[in-house]
Amino acid sequence: AGHVILVMNPQSTGSGTLQSKNPLDQPIIDPGYLTHPYDMHSMMAAVRADRKLMKTKIMSQHYKGLINAPTSDSDEDVMVRMNGPMK
Repeated sequence: AGHVILVMNPQSTGSGTLQSKNPLDQPIIDPGYLTHPYDMHSMMAAVRADRKLMKTKIMSQHYKGLINAPTSDSDEDVMVRMNGPMK
């Protein structure tokens, strides 16, 4: 079992562009995840709240570790994890 953190009301917008006139060519898509300051703030707050929850006595009994999570609560670690590739 696991859980996922996401922004429920994103303000960020992405873009989609045609690569060429050929309809068989893949479009160029930039989802623009976390490009709006509100989204970044919301996600950072959610990550910190989740880390705090997982450290409680009750929850720590039911999980073995964090996957794809920041190594600390620092702004730098949270931002690196949010902007980095999924492993």
